[in-house]
Amino acid sequence: MAMESRTSEFEGIVSRPAQRALEAAGFRTLEELTHVSEQQLLALHGFGPKGIRTLNAELARFGEAIGSAIPGDGK
Repeated sequence: MAMESRTSEFEGIVSRPAQRALEAAGFRTLEELTHVSEQQLLALHGFGPKGIRTLNAELARFGEAIGSAIPGDGK
């Protein structure tokens, strides 16, 4: 059995339904999530509060957060 390469930047960070929701909405990278609000992500079918928490934890490793590139609060 060959090892599969990581196909999504979200793989292993969020659940598969959340990953599919992000990809269906056109998101491909963690950096893209700094340009949208938490409310926008929560509006995606299959994406919930746990996804926000796990993605913010991952983005925090890079000094970023969901919506951090939006002028003002971003939440």
